[in-house]
Amino acid sequence: MLLVEGKPAGCCILKKIDWQQREAELSYWLGVEYWGKGLGSRAAWLMADAAFRILGMRTLNAHYLKLANAPSGKILHKLGFTPDKRRGDLKAEGRFLRESGDVWTFVALEREAFS
Repeated sequence: MLLVEGKPAGCCILKKIDWQQREAELSYWLGVEYWGKGLGSRAAWLMADAAFRILGMRTLNAHYLKLANAPSGKILHKLGFTPDKRRGDLKAEGRFLRESGDVWTFVALEREAFS
């Protein structure tokens, strides 16, 4: 959990951990009032660093809504995530569709590319 002045601001986690493949999914969420303050970037960097350095992960995966959550994509690309060659974009539907024609974009980060 991310705390700002003792109040919950968001969270950053690893999920879908595959210990055999040394792969996990990076996921984060920030409350709207904390957007644009660098907290997401810092939390994502710290979690990626721990995943690679402490847990020995080889690959981190993530995804974001290309139109409705472009700032999240910016965070991931700043960390070195690139398009996941194993998965193409997936049409957003149902409760996730906020922008017409939006897609889930899948990205991956290899340990060697992380700095």
